[in-house]
Amino acid sequence: MSVSETQVRSIPTGSAAGATGKRASYPRWRRRKFIVDRRYQLQTSLMTVLYVMIPLLVFNVLVYVHSSSSVKVMKTVAPHLANQFERQHDYAVMASLIVSCLFLIGVAYVRVLETHKTAGPAFRLCRALDRLREGRYDDVVRLRSGDNLKVLQDRVNDVRQSMLEREREELVVLERLASQSASIDGDSRRELERLIESKRERLV
Repeated sequence: MSVSETQVRSIPTGSAAGATGKRASYPRWRRRKFIVDRRYQLQTSLMTVLYVMIPLLVFNVLVYVHSSSSVKVMKTVAPHLANQFERQHDYAVMASLIVSCLFLIGVAYVRVLETHKTAGPAFRLCRALDRLREGRYDDVVRLRSGDNLKVLQDRVNDVRQSMLEREREELVVLERLASQSASIDGDSRRELERLIESKRERLV
């Protein structure tokens, strides 16, 4: 099957161009899975939690020591209120522990969300590179506004566009050779037409 130069130049260069030639968008709501790279995200979040846990442990120890010393002093001043002082001590220690635990959970959650802004784009970029390696050019990378790795997004898209244009130019040359070389034997011509058709399919 032959392909004219005009047909080649009319090949869409947008993302996921199908039979209609329309460019597929990448909606913001598609990425719902927050754990994209389990090892990276969980390891980074765990390290952050451990770093935060150290000062929290020191804080809780200080709260316990200060509360215990205060209870001892108050017992000497007002022994008849010893039970009340003990309850206040237990309440202060328990409240400190609960607040610390909730804070750690919040830190872990925020850290997972933050690493998602890197792991998600990394996954998206790797998928686009895999498509390029397979010779497919229908995948334009579009990261969300708050994502990281925006520089890599632009670089991958530039590489894709350059490769796509090179493929189009090669397809034009091959088509011209196929139409002008009447002396090519049957097997060579079929091989050339097969190569032309293969390039055409990748560019659509």
